[in-house]
Amino acid sequence: MAKKKRSEIFAEKSRERKTSPYQKHDRNKRKNIRKKKNKRNGIIRLLVIGILIISPFFLYEKFYNTPQRSIDKAVLSIKEQDIKAQEKYFDKVSKINKVLSESYSSELPEQKEFLKANYANLKVSVKDIKKVSDGLEVEVDVKNVCYIDVFDTLNPKDKNLHKSFVRELSNENQTIEENTAKLILDKKLSYYKIYESRDFINAILGGALKYADKNK
Repeated sequence: MAKKKRSEIFAEKSRERKTSPYQKHDRNKRKNIRKKKNKRNGIIRLLVIGILIISPFFLYEKFYNTPQRSIDKAVLSIKEQDIKAQEKYFDKVSKINKVLSESYSSELPEQKEFLKANYANLKVSVKDIKKVSDGLEVEVDVKNVCYIDVFDTLNPKDKNLHKSFVRELSNENQTIEENTAKLILDKKLSYYKIYESRDFINAILGGALKYADKNK
């Protein structure tokens, strides 16, 4: 074997000095610090992404998917006679309106005109919300005209009785009845399902059920 040159021996010793146990320890320490830092940064990035994903949902729930918004859409479905939307938001309103309109007239156009006029002045606003086992118990303030009271003011001999009735019924200057009622709201993914009380049905009809109670 050839004898190593002095320069080669010196180079090997230099390399050994460079890779001393202390230097290895320092390198490992720095490596571990970098790993921890990268891991921490990764966790922070995931946390930020999670917040960005979840935040819109919480904002939607807090400011968009509210009882008042569902009630507003439900009332709009009544005014626009949107049966599909009524069945989505309400439990019984579509069935009640069917009975109501058919008791008023056998003619479909007159039924639609009557319902449109009957709810032209309807307004429903939330007064109080309370959590219960079935969901939310919501107290609402309901304003509307009583169609029976309006009809009683008309001349029964009027040849255009229907037209006169719907015109007067939809008049915003009519006497507005104000009632309070309670609803149960069941939260769905993007809206609240509304379960009506008898008081609520009476309220949206302007208190007309008092006449039914008198006839019992």
